[in-house]
Amino acid sequence: MSASAETTFQYDSGPPVTSGRLATWLFLCAEGLFFGGLISAWLVLRSQTPTWAEGHGPSIATGIVMTVILLSASFMGHSAIGAARRAQHKQIAARIALAGLLAFAFLCVQVLEYSKLDQEGIGPSTSLRWGAFYALTLCHGLHVLIGVFWLGWLLLKAAGPGLEVEKRGPLEYGVLYLHFVDGIWLVLLGLLYFIR
Repeated sequence: MSASAETTFQYDSGPPVTSGRLATWLFLCAEGLFFGGLISAWLVLRSQTPTWAEGHGPSIATGIVMTVILLSASFMGHSAIGAARRAQHKQIAARIALAGLLAFAFLCVQVLEYSKLDQEGIGPSTSLRWGAFYALTLCHGLHVLIGVFWLGWLLLKAAGPGLEVEKRGPLEYGVLYLHFVDGIWLVLLGLLYFIR
């Protein structure tokens, strides 16, 4: 072998990340920073307010029910991806619809919770603690609503020829967003419902 011979290495770096997946991850990172800022503000306010724990907090039972509903929506969304991989077209639409209905049910329970709190005379201006509670849960609820619309759009595509099994990227991105919303909710559940 001569000294001028070059050694070349060939390797497979794997498939490139699709632009849709990259955009979804970048969007989720930005949303994570947004919620990180809100949660950080909540932590600072809580640590600096001596009267924070006075009175009762939100219903833990309601928080758990909402968690089960939202996790079920995420599970159904994930199972829709499995149905897409198996080319079960009817199952895709049914599971997307169920995921959307469950996410909408989460929002309905949230509205019922707000209504109950309102009947008790508790609102965003009651105290700093309740103002922060409403700010965090309303921001999260808005993100769940975006997820409901995204699932509705996917359902329209799945009901027609628009959602091709080979091109299931939008479905995967929507379910990834739903998982993100679930993760944020689990953090909020711990902070708002369990920590007094």
